[in-house]
Amino acid sequence: MNKMLKNLAVMLMMVLGFSLYSCDKDDPITPHQPPVNIHFSQSEVSVSPGNVVSVTLENFKGTLKQEGQVAGFKVQISGNRISITAEGYKPGTHTFTFKGEGKTYTLKVKVSELDQISAPYGVFDMKQVSLFTIKYTAKKQKAGKFLSFLMSKDSDHPATSYVQVLNCQVSPDSTVTFTLKARGIDYARDNVRYLPDGEQRLTGNLVKHSDPNAIRILTKLSNGQSINLIIPKP
Repeated sequence: MNKMLKNLAVMLMMVLGFSLYSCDKDDPITPHQPPVNIHFSQSEVSVSPGNVVSVTLENFKGTLKQEGQVAGFKVQISGNRISITAEGYKPGTHTFTFKGEGKTYTLKVKVSELDQISAPYGVFDMKQVSLFTIKYTAKKQKAGKFLSFLMSKDSDHPATSYVQVLNCQVSPDSTVTFTLKARGIDYARDNVRYLPDGEQRLTGNLVKHSDPNAIRILTKLSNGQSINLIIPKP
């Protein structure tokens, strides 16, 4: 009798052990995976007019697209890397929205106001350095309407080296279109001449100016350089 009980106990132990082994084999315990934290490397970035700022959407994998557009900015996306160019002068904080893999991500981009330039007229680079010393100016108008404004560094022969603004039109949204003529202005930075000789039709933005009788225009030239023009109010 005792022998039968022992054999039965051994069989029960074997069945129980086999059952436990089968459960472990068929239903392995998966370790808990924490959720992936997808976020911008910076929640808010700053950029100056004419420049580029880049930011990364950390831990994001997939296709990322911009939702809508923000006027005055150019956006380029490469993987999870976003580059934003401030093409226009839009001071303030702007919100950019991106979508990817069913989720939405927002980024704030701040554009600061440019520092004031205390001058009634002139041509300046983005570091507020004057491109040349003005020794002669001439404003033309007809029936009270602005026609042109010329700035020259040669008072005896103004036509040899000058910058001239013509056909200036200011829109209600502070956009300015005008024709720019230049000759003999050799100012250069990083071996790039700012104002090559010739004529070009440009579009710019009004920038707040301390002189009520003048306007300040921020514009990008055809060679990619940005300048500040200060001329009498048209």
